[in-house]
Amino acid sequence: MEQRLQVERRRIMRQAVDMHGKILRGDSLPESICSIRNMSMMGAELRVGADQTFPEEFLLFVRVDGRTYRCRQHWREGTRLGVEFIGIETDSAPRG
Repeated sequence: MEQRLQVERRRIMRQAVDMHGKILRGDSLPESICSIRNMSMMGAELRVGADQTFPEEFLLFVRVDGRTYRCRQHWREGTRLGVEFIGIETDSAPRG
């Protein structure tokens, strides 16, 4: 049986969290709900539907902190999606 070693390559450690987010893919695409499993100033690990697809860059609204992060996909394994934060949007919280 092959054993995989997971090497930590992050410069900043992520903190385990249990939050929900809303992925905003663009005007013509529907929003998606996701759970946020860990997060740092630089990025996060999201849990998404296995059949969902996302553009390389998208917005992630986090209701708990009221922020909308501009994200870039970094990696994906099944329902796990690693994103890098590339900015914070202003006045872009979803209505409703």
